[in-house]
Amino acid sequence: MKKLLAILLILCLAVAVFACNKDNSGNDNQQAGGSSPAGGSSPSGGSSPAGGGGDSNQPAGGGAIVSARDTLTLAITQDRGTLDPLYLVGWDNQQAMRLVYEPLWEFDENYEVVKWVLAKSVDQSDPLKWIITLRDDVYYANGNKFTADDVLFSLYIANNREGEPPYFLTMDNDANRKIDDYTVEIHYTEFNVSYMNSYATIFMMNEASYDFDTIAMESMGSGPYKLTEYVIGSHMSFERRDDYWGEAPPIKNINFNVLIEEAQRVNALQAGEVDISAVPFQDIEYVQGMPNMEVRLVSTRGCRTVYCNVTNPDSPFYENIDARRAIFYAIDPQAVLDVVYNGYGEVAQGPYSLHASDANPSDFGKGIYGHGYDPALAKEYAEKSGLAGKEIRFINNGSPDMVMTAELVQGFLKDIGIEVAIQSLDTGSWLDYRFDATSYDMCIDFTGGNPAAVDLAVWWAYAGNMPAQGYPEYLERYREMADEIRKISDQNVLNEYYHEMTDILTDVDIFYNMVDMMASQGYDKNLHIERVSFGWIDFSKTYWMN
Repeated sequence: MKKLLAILLILCLAVAVFACNKDNSGNDNQQAGGSSPAGGSSPSGGSSPAGGGGDSNQPAGGGAIVSARDTLTLAITQDRGTLDPLYLVGWDNQQAMRLVYEPLWEFDENYEVVKWVLAKSVDQSDPLKWIITLRDDVYYANGNKFTADDVLFSLYIANNREGEPPYFLTMDNDANRKIDDYTVEIHYTEFNVSYMNSYATIFMMNEASYDFDTIAMESMGSGPYKLTEYVIGSHMSFERRDDYWGEAPPIKNINFNVLIEEAQRVNALQAGEVDISAVPFQDIEYVQGMPNMEVRLVSTRGCRTVYCNVTNPDSPFYENIDARRAIFYAIDPQAVLDVVYNGYGEVAQGPYSLHASDANPSDFGKGIYGHGYDPALAKEYAEKSGLAGKEIRFINNGSPDMVMTAELVQGFLKDIGIEVAIQSLDTGSWLDYRFDATSYDMCIDFTGGNPAAVDLAVWWAYAGNMPAQGYPEYLERYREMADEIRKISDQNVLNEYYHEMTDILTDVDIFYNMVDMMASQGYDKNLHIERVSFGWIDFSKTYWMN
């Protein structure tokens, strides 16, 4: 289960604070309007979310960009308490450490163009043997030169992290080899369609200076910035390197402040203490009304989801599909959208996001997603399943939107005679409970992936290893398809798999996507912002216009 989860976490970073992927409408830059667009995308309008106005700081004839200000401060919502870049997947401070470390490549924010960083090219003519050609002019901050040895070392560490799943499930580390100082040969036992994207989250480290004992609190990479201060749970400060091997970024100092509470972030934006922050959905119009602020809204390509525990024989949902349907028919997803997300997003229409880059329209509106909210039917299912009168253990990770969603669901279930005991956890203990099948009956979490294959391939890993006993035989077929889907590049074949797999998921009803979520981010209008994969800010191209 943990191995499959690694893929999900790597490809679901769009759900994080800086998520800003392109949606299916083609509107990759969406502005918050004056009113809440319930059930649909927010209208575009106003100046460009990339900063708007004329780029007066961009030299007409090329050359270095000049920033009108030296310092940029961003708010982040969490801190894992380590600087080790290979333990930060899915955490806000992974983007911060991108200032210090660099990947072989990343993508533009729409995943359409590869942006080469430490690599120059990849030969994939043999899908199981990639030849990666590296730059020969890269130096780490300690003066050591970046070579093929560092790539092999970094990939080995990525696949052998203590207590963590490997990045690449089918990489053959023993077969990987250095052809010369600037060329590596990487081997796989199976093709995986997600691997090209996964490399964008793996930062290259210097083998000669790597220290297992100090990596959590000290950092040293080939990136354009150096860390000057780190206080766990408080802030990280970075300063531009004078000896960076590449073109110097425009902004000299970048700070990341950890602001957990929503009100803290809104107040910090208003007071000018931070220049960029996630914005609570209830405060979007308020922040947009600030004279110096823009608010950017984009699809996360992920859904807020209720999972039923089907792996624990003591769970009321184990081998009891009527009990699960009682839960799902009792939930009003439009109410969740309106109350929790202030109408920003859409009611989910299937077991993966409407906005996955390769979404198949024929997959949506099936089963519960076509029928919708039906409390009378939910009560009928609750009574005949034996669920009525029972108390359900319901966990969430403690974030405000999850807590609010859990409380709404609690009310919906009370209306059909089901009591719910909510346990709101914290980010430190959440995953321990989430993947302990004995600790809960239901949980609030998410599905999210791009492409759709990610959600469909790992749904049971995220929900738990689903037992075959007591379920129709076609679940074995589902598992076969889930194993194969990551190896397929032909979109027509993928669509056939998507169609069959969504049929199965909407038949067994193990989880219920309620809301196709959006991400909101406020930022100063005087900033010119460019972005790369995962919606991360490209600090090499971001600057103050005035």
